[in-house]
Amino acid sequence: MGKVSNEIAYMSVPGGGLGTEATDWPLARIENAHCSVTETWWWCIHLPELNMNAEVYFWKHSNLNTMSGGVWVYQGIKKHHLQCEHFNWKNYLPAPERTGSSLFAAELDLRINILEPMKKHEVIYKDRATDTSLYFMAESVQPPAIRANNAHFEQAQRLKGVLRLNGNDIQFDCLSMRDRSWGEPRPELAVIHPPTLWAVGISQDARLSFNFNACDDPTRNPLVAQYGLSQDDAFKVGWMYRDGEFRCLKSVSKCTERGSDGLQSLRYDVEMADDRGQSYQLRGEVLASVFWSPWPNMAAFFGQLTRWHLDGELMYGETQEVLWGDCIKRMIR
Repeated sequence: MGKVSNEIAYMSVPGGGLGTEATDWPLARIENAHCSVTETWWWCIHLPELNMNAEVYFWKHSNLNTMSGGVWVYQGIKKHHLQCEHFNWKNYLPAPERTGSSLFAAELDLRINILEPMKKHEVIYKDRATDTSLYFMAESVQPPAIRANNAHFEQAQRLKGVLRLNGNDIQFDCLSMRDRSWGEPRPELAVIHPPTLWAVGISQDARLSFNFNACDDPTRNPLVAQYGLSQDDAFKVGWMYRDGEFRCLKSVSKCTERGSDGLQSLRYDVEMADDRGQSYQLRGEVLASVFWSPWPNMAAFFGQLTRWHLDGELMYGETQEVLWGDCIKRMIR
């Protein structure tokens, strides 16, 4: 067995904790010269009454002056991304055009208007060939949760708008988590590592939210134990928002129930504790999912609409799980 890789920059943060600096604007100067340095803007739309999720992703490759990205909509469990009700992703595009407070990808007809940095955004998308479009306003309901490296944050927002899907209009008003990252390499490594999950959830009154990155607890999952990870290794980083403030998670013990294919997540059983000594029980059920490879050396459930219960309180959110070739072969054996 090869060595477990620690080079998963977008899944862990040296030192943990929370940072203080966040920006909605593209970087004016890139300090890291690596070819994979990344900037992202991402939103998701939850439609749990339809078991449906929609995703918007701008992924700028800063030092290459290019971008990847798109919009996709899926209902229920999809084994292949081209089964989605709508899928429009392109890997090789010019960098988005910036005019004032607007970012625009002409080849996708996808625009982000930064109306109030860190507070209010407008997203507009059109795909005339399929009579599919998307319009929403996103207004922040919580402050950003900034990682200690000051290069990534998550932020709860309320999204209101309309999704026109293959000629049919769907009005929505939902709470959701956006994220944004900048300035870090995102190398397309074929790492030797067990599946790693990014998870978010928001209560229906926006009082509570959480985020964590973690593998399954090796004491609860023999496959993860094969990689020699400790319980501390399996938990990467996380936070809890409650009582109007952020708390750092100090431990996460997760166990995933998978479907008959050995890959698809069905349910999560999670025990967490924060830096104030508060413990939490979190249970999750996947309502919608799509499996695909944003780059060839990995595959991902990107993403999964998840219904959560945090100590019995109903929440909705998303999970994104990354898998690599070595672990996929082990999982389906």
